Amino acid sequence: MLTPEQQKVAEEAMKLVPVCVRTFLKAMPCIRQVAECCDLEGAAYYACCRAAKTYDPNRGVGVSAYFSVAIKNMMLQEVQKEIRSQAHSIKRIPLEEIYRRQPPKREQGEQALPALLELTEEERDWIEQYVFEGASFRSFGRQSGRDPRTAKKILKSRLDKLRNAVEQRP
Repeated sequence: MLTPEQQKVAEEAMKLVPVCVRTFLKAMPCIRQVAECCDLEGAAYYACCRAAKTYDPNRGVGVSAYFSVAIKNMMLQEVQKEIRSQAHSIKRIPLEEIYRRQPPKREQGEQALPALLELTEEERDWIEQYVFEGASFRSFGRQSGRDPRTAKKILKSRLDKLRNAVEQRP
């Protein structure tokens, strides 16, 4: 429980919450996607209440400086907790959202085989080794006498050729 004096300080500090949340999201775009799954506002208000217990105006630190640091730290803890729990992962997306995001299914197995037969034997061999045997770019490079990076480019171009052939089929 907060004393009446601590309560006044906390209420004054709670005016900083919207600004701190906006600043936090703007300053850290790399964690924005995870932060959207968190309750940053709730964490910020909780930080105000916790920091009000330890705030001492006689130390010469202003309310905005003291509480903005406390709010930022609590929001970071909330994001870290979200990252550790992996609750923001694809597993948490509702099925309706997944179906909305997915393109309509096509039977690609039926279309891929005729498209695969249109490729040369060497192109088919590379794709089959990559898909079924899990061959690495280094092994493709050794096999063809090229640098692994060059082999990677060749394989990607062959996969693109197969993808285009599948997409062009009715």
